Amino acid sequence: MPDYRLNKPIIKMTLERDRLHNLRDWLLLRRHYPRRSGLFTLDELAGVYDTLEINILADRSNLSKFKKKKREQFKNSYLIKHIKGDTYKFMSMTSALVEYKGSAKHTAYTISESSLMRSGAFLEACIGIILTGGGYSNAGAAKLFNISKRRIQKATKQNDKTGLVEKRFNKVLEFYPSEHEAFQAHDELKAHGIESSMPFKLNKNWCITLNSVNGYKSHTLKRFKGKKDRGKFRASCSTPGDWKTWFIPVYKGKGARSIRKKTEIEIQGRALMFNDPVYHIGSFILDHSVII
Repeated sequence: MPDYRLNKPIIKMTLERDRLHNLRDWLLLRRHYPRRSGLFTLDELAGVYDTLEINILADRSNLSKFKKKKREQFKNSYLIKHIKGDTYKFMSMTSALVEYKGSAKHTAYTISESSLMRSGAFLEACIGIILTGGGYSNAGAAKLFNISKRRIQKATKQNDKTGLVEKRFNKVLEFYPSEHEAFQAHDELKAHGIESSMPFKLNKNWCITLNSVNGYKSHTLKRFKGKKDRGKFRASCSTPGDWKTWFIPVYKGKGARSIRKKTEIEIQGRALMFNDPVYHIGSFILDHSVII
């Protein structure tokens, strides 16, 4: 099966100005009619659906219903413009991005043809691409897609299962010099309504773990255009555009990688710690407490 290229800006633009159903049709049309000026008819779109067996059009009555549905769906579409009668035109990727954000720079990901067979699978692929590289929590993604957090969780679970986007659990470790202080901190967090692990001993230190926003890593990065966004866990500082990392990997120096790997196996997640000058346990409590 051929792969289809998709990127974050075009998904965000569609969520703001169009429908995901139209983005799905736009991808299919660009794949099947790449050398045209963008013009197509509803009969030709129906032919694409038939070829891929997305929607079986067994008789003329089904075709009439299909056309009626698409006419309604393409009304005021940003990606697919009506020309006349049943003739439409799909925008080029460059035109759509330049009109949306003034630039065509983007990182393109590939999704398989199977992701376009069902609207649910296509939604999950779009969610996976948006979450890749960080920047959105489940709540933030749910707000962006206007769906429930449970649906986001279902999508990330499915993407992890199929290998489209790997889900990486991020655990923030906070270390304490004694068992007593670790249990004291655990009890204080519990009083604030914040979940944390039971204190445990790790490499001669006592510590607890806190859950951070999960990370998502795509294995389907196709190509890269434009300036790379390297920030995964970022916090906005007072100066606009000045970004600082909230969390940093635990352990530094000689042998840190092997120690970190052993730690991550033990805690079953990516091992991070607070970047104290920027963000610390007190900041975390202020952000997540139910009593403050």
